[in-house]
Amino acid sequence: MKCLVTGATGFIGSFLVRKLLADGHQVHAVIRNPRPESTWRIADKLSEIGVLTADLSKSDLHQVFPDLKPDAVFHLAWDGVGSATRDSPQQLVQNVNTTLQMLDFCRLTQCPVFVGLGSQAEYGIATGALSEDSPCTPVTAYGVAKHALSLLVNKFGQVTATRVLWFRLFSAYGPMDDPHHLIPLLVKMLLAGKAPSLTRCEQRWDYLYVTDAVDALVSAATSSATGIFNLGSGNAQPLLETVESARDLVDPTLQIGFGDIPYRPDQVMHLEADITRLREATGWQPRVGLEEGLRATVAWYKENQ
Repeated sequence: MKCLVTGATGFIGSFLVRKLLADGHQVHAVIRNPRPESTWRIADKLSEIGVLTADLSKSDLHQVFPDLKPDAVFHLAWDGVGSATRDSPQQLVQNVNTTLQMLDFCRLTQCPVFVGLGSQAEYGIATGALSEDSPCTPVTAYGVAKHALSLLVNKFGQVTATRVLWFRLFSAYGPMDDPHHLIPLLVKMLLAGKAPSLTRCEQRWDYLYVTDAVDALVSAATSSATGIFNLGSGNAQPLLETVESARDLVDPTLQIGFGDIPYRPDQVMHLEADITRLREATGWQPRVGLEEGLRATVAWYKENQ
């Protein structure tokens, strides 16, 4: 299968590239900035993929690469995923336009499969185990943009020959993660011998190891599945236990400032993905437990401080 990947230099995209190559697929990656500081996650794989240098926000991919006709498009590129940019106007303009351009690319090239990455933020301030039929009331510009695209992508699949898949990702973690996310930030502080200041960590969060996440994307793309799917572990464990497990893998004697930070007024205390629909459609299920995933994550940060 000839695959086109956007966001290939990001956390999840880099693992997706590795998974596709390992499975014997041909990979082309759209990379805006081919310099080493941007491509470090896939530096050892650049010679095995087709690198397409392009800025999706400024380029019509079909015009720039008219001979490119992939069998599947994995669209993971997204500008502004951190908390500081969750309400940035670019969420509603640039990211939406870029995704629509990728859909049009599929139409023009008659690409049979489009895979897009949504977010649990589409559900808004929700609690408990969420199914794909749970109400979507996003509260951030990020969540609104993702949810609007879930509707557009789904309708695109209904009116074209492209089979579309939209994944509402909960919380992925693992080596090479964004250093501002909780688990890598926590691990890096612990490795430096610092005491992290946290809430009481009574929340229950659904964490999915990154290799399981990309396995789901590829499993769905190579199946007959179509539509919107939750992507998580289906098991929301207490955050306090997750934090303590990570601490114990670094140094059990280190102190953590539980309760140093108050909960936000809109703090969600229980967020869990119901993954029944995805499991039934593809046969996929998570294989890496939280303890095993944390061990691999901590080991990577120890080696790559």
